[in-house]
Amino acid sequence: MTTDDDASIKRRADEAWRGGDHALAQRLYREVLLRDPHNREAHQGLARLLEAVGDRVAALSHRQRANARAAAQTPGRDDSIISLPRLLLLTERSPSPLRTLLREYAVVCEEIVLAVGVDERPGTFPPHDLVVNAISNEARESLGIAQRVLARLRSAVINDPVHVAATQRAILPWRLATIPQLQVATTDAQRLSMSLAVHDAREMQGEDEVFRSYRLVAIDRSLYPVHLAHGRRWQMQYAASDTPVTAQHRAEEEAFLRHGSRLFSASVRARLESLVETLALDMVTLDFEIDVEERILLFGVLSLPEVHAVPDAVDLAYRRDAYHAVGEALHRLIERRLPTASFAFGAVGE
Repeated sequence: MTTDDDASIKRRADEAWRGGDHALAQRLYREVLLRDPHNREAHQGLARLLEAVGDRVAALSHRQRANARAAAQTPGRDDSIISLPRLLLLTERSPSPLRTLLREYAVVCEEIVLAVGVDERPGTFPPHDLVVNAISNEARESLGIAQRVLARLRSAVINDPVHVAATQRAILPWRLATIPQLQVATTDAQRLSMSLAVHDAREMQGEDEVFRSYRLVAIDRSLYPVHLAHGRRWQMQYAASDTPVTAQHRAEEEAFLRHGSRLFSASVRARLESLVETLALDMVTLDFEIDVEERILLFGVLSLPEVHAVPDAVDLAYRRDAYHAVGEALHRLIERRLPTASFAFGAVGE
């Protein structure tokens, strides 16, 4: 149901659109959809905006969802003409970190926690058109359950648990050994050693003493920047880091979010792409540093698009486009993986 607040935000979005502020308009339309995922006018506005900036795939989906909502509100409608995809989200804990993104960019999503003792019989799982495996690579028991469940369901799946299990930390150095100038930290002690070496080399060259950690998300083999964390401690999390330490560091993060891996040399980009191909996941998060000799120091591999919604603050607005780029990429991946004999994402039948 649309509230007065939703209507107010929608009006502000329309004004921003008319004023040419596409970034603000997109953020406000999405804010309405986060509160009311079926808001027809917000879907229409976002479709118009995305079409204007050239993202026709995402624009078509929002237009179809607006049409589906209109059909659902039509008296005497035939429910059979409304075909919305149903996603089954498998996770080892609830809520999954992926749930917020799926709620914003997918139509129907039911979350199932796979833990020891769960009923694995196919009939216990709800009807669905596509499975999204959101179980992390270190959750071995849950991954084993997911493999058995999916063998029985025979459903289309994003991030096959067999491939996810092959990215566990202990075996990564062996799997990635053929990629040159890549070091993999499998323990905190190794990460500390690698980080201090980068720190000391920068200091010798007269650069600042701040630790850096890049995060890229790969979805369907394409790389998307998520954040560049700065901190005065080697073991840092982005949310708790000192980001941005200075105005220069903020500008550095802004440039990374705007250009992504294009900021790196051709050699670094090629190795990052080779890394993603070797991991063979539909979606994966990479945390890494690059030293003065252009070696990639890989600190973490997570079999999820690990992103966090950006707080509604003016000084953080520069991070929002990167967040939405990941969401749109995930949405396009879901569209492509829906069974071909089924329906378009959010489509309304003839």
